[in-house]
Amino acid sequence: MDSRALRVHYGRLLGLRSAIDSQDEINIEGVMGVSVLAVLKALLDMGVDELKDLLDIPEVAAASNYDYISKAQTMLAVEQAIAILEYGYGVKEQVVELGSLYNSIKDPQLRDRCADLLASNSKFDRVINQATLVLEDRIRKKVGGSDLTGTRLANQFIKSDATSSPIVFSTDGDEQKGYADLVRGVFLALRNGTHHQISDEFSREDAFAICAFIDRLLRLLEVASFRKDI
Repeated sequence: MDSRALRVHYGRLLGLRSAIDSQDEINIEGVMGVSVLAVLKALLDMGVDELKDLLDIPEVAAASNYDYISKAQTMLAVEQAIAILEYGYGVKEQVVELGSLYNSIKDPQLRDRCADLLASNSKFDRVINQATLVLEDRIRKKVGGSDLTGTRLANQFIKSDATSSPIVFSTDGDEQKGYADLVRGVFLALRNGTHHQISDEFSREDAFAICAFIDRLLRLLEVASFRKDI
């Protein structure tokens, strides 16, 4: 079952519940019932068979034949559908978990380029591809532009010896070497593999962990010093 599609339909039901609840009258426009029915049928087509009985609610099932339908009956169908998805399929927990993980990524560009990919059901190597691309692009911007890529870019501008490095993460020799090795390692172990070939070895958890790590490197890179004279 497509968990992303499940979350999308869950979000639609939440939106419909809010819209229906905001109506003050006991009857609401039939178009709301039509929308509810469309979501229920879409979920049924996905295999959420527990929703089948909800189609028997008269005003919802026949919504397209009425200008106005019962607010209470329509809300009953929506609330039951939401409960089935939350308690039967754990959709609420998925949404909360994904939201928390997204919010943990502080860099706006990294979050923007990776969020939709992290919400997918597979092909998480694309997340690694984009995250390492953001890191690569940020290094270029830090140094004012460069035609170099990947490891060559890191070797040119982030050296183990702080006294000869254009980008300096730390004046402590061991720390500078550690950061230089980390950036090179990201490019060697992650960037190169996902830029030059397709890989299905990464899980969503792997992708989130790597994004969080690169997010940390981006913050460190932002405050690192840059010397043009080297």
